[in-house]
Amino acid sequence: TGSFEDGSPVRNFDCDAYFIYTPGPGEGGRYSLQVRAPRSRRGALPYHLQVARAGEDDTAPGAPLANDVRVRGSLRGSRADVVDLYRFDVRRPSILDLRLGAGASSPFNLQLVGEGGRRIRCACGSEGSQQLRLRLKPGRYYAAVRSRSGADGRYTLSRLTRDTLL
Repeated sequence: TGSFEDGSPVRNFDCDAYFIYTPGPGEGGRYSLQVRAPRSRRGALPYHLQVARAGEDDTAPGAPLANDVRVRGSLRGSRADVVDLYRFDVRRPSILDLRLGAGASSPFNLQLVGEGGRRIRCACGSEGSQQLRLRLKPGRYYAAVRSRSGADGRYTLSRLTRDTLL
């Protein structure tokens, strides 16, 4: 908010939340963050707050993910780099093989998201290597790699899209 007395919050969220805020044209400048303890809590309550500049792979439209190419990335779920976002286009009906390779100590989720943010499929709750294989119609798609439980680690992501008749 620009003023705690006059303004309404830009965003409210609970503990362990992660969000990205991108000011619109003419909305840049200084922002304030207000942290409140629950009303039922008495005394001091420790908290940890992080703020970081978003990179190309942190927000839409995301980093490009070429066909039949492996990209390397890393997440710092214990810091402010919780999600990496990649984009790709499918021009004809196709079969998609989306593969995520990560160490067993790096619990990451692999999500396929359609235009408008609709989650299509998720390899969630798995550890190590994950794969999504499905038929896709033409359109723009996003692959999101998300850290779980504050995990840090490196990963490789690859996409193989082959034309087919649906």
